[in-house]
Amino acid sequence: MWCSPPGGLWLSAVFPPPAPAHVQVAGAVARALGEGLDLPIVVDPPNDLQLCGKKLGGVLIETSTQGDEEGLVILGIGINVNNPLPEELADTAVSLREALGRPIDLEKILEIVLSVLDDFRGVGKCRE
Repeated sequence: MWCSPPGGLWLSAVFPPPAPAHVQVAGAVARALGEGLDLPIVVDPPNDLQLCGKKLGGVLIETSTQGDEEGLVILGIGINVNNPLPEELADTAVSLREALGRPIDLEKILEIVLSVLDDFRGVGKCRE
């Protein structure tokens, strides 16, 4: 189950093919967030971001086809930042706000994630 209430970071980015691997993108996001916030964020393959054994977020990649060719790649990222978590997920999910005990600047998290996505421009050229 995944909820996306206000306060979290939910985004999609469109890239030309080829699609990177889920674990590759999730690993880059985990490293960048972990370094930027000094937190032990890791990847639970293939696409979950975990903090202290709880789900912090995830990465999804979808591709389209155009005839026999791979089409656009849609990369979706969701991260629990300041959003409240449902009571029934208290044992399995965590937000950055909960982990750090204070509100987190959502724009800072967005900048970190966008810098990671920018690194994937080498896979193809990002379309604007």
